[in-house]
Amino acid sequence: MVFTAMILNNKEIIVPEMAALTVGTLVYQNSNWIYDPVRVCIAPSLSAVAGFMVNQFQIIYVAKILLVLILVLILLKFIKSVLAPSFATGLLPIIIDSHELDFIWIVFILTFILAILVWLQNKYKDSNIPSIMNFNGIGAFLLISIIWIILVIIFNKPHMAAIPPILVVFYEVIQKDKYEFSTLWRQILALWLSASLGMIIHNLIASWMIVLLISLPLVFVFLKMLNIKLPASYAFPLLALVLPRDMFVILPISSLLAATYFLGSVWLYKNIFIK
Repeated sequence: MVFTAMILNNKEIIVPEMAALTVGTLVYQNSNWIYDPVRVCIAPSLSAVAGFMVNQFQIIYVAKILLVLILVLILLKFIKSVLAPSFATGLLPIIIDSHELDFIWIVFILTFILAILVWLQNKYKDSNIPSIMNFNGIGAFLLISIIWIILVIIFNKPHMAAIPPILVVFYEVIQKDKYEFSTLWRQILALWLSASLGMIIHNLIASWMIVLLISLPLVFVFLKMLNIKLPASYAFPLLALVLPRDMFVILPISSLLAATYFLGSVWLYKNIFIK
């Protein structure tokens, strides 16, 4: 993917969340993601189509973000999937302002290949059908997201409205029955470190391929040190390659603030408001 993008000099065909999807399905073998290999392809691909179509609308940036979040929630509910990276493939066309169909095709081709690999691994047969988010969870997801969007509008930072890896983790943790503080701070730290790493290395090294060869193993190392499995962290080094300049320069601080807000809100929701 990155090699092809380098040859064609086209950042739109870099899909950062493919790193997270690949790690989550083939390495961590997340049972909620791999239970049906067909959905590994369908969910991200349809989300990419939705995001691409919304980006063609003549509406403000934050309205596009909110509309995509709603559409992906509906899509995942309809096809009975909890594949969180679908949010990232839905949001990316808006973040990079994609107007070329190449983005949709590359998402479909890559997820199709990934679905075949999941099928060949044959681990999906041992997975149970995951519980689909109920309407209380959907309501909480949207409320927390809307408050964040209002905040970024107030502070005139619209490009902080959506940071895909963080929204992926947000969607995953809000579905959990329990969310411990020990998990909360380690996830926030992991997301901040991977975002910072992606930005710093990309600033120091021009070659996209070398950036990935250095940063992805480092992400693996500090996730091991934190003793957590967080596929979304692997998306940040790739995300740093495709972000617009105004998002790239504030990536570490915006990621820290967003992760603290979204994941902290889930912790409060799980441990205080619904107890």
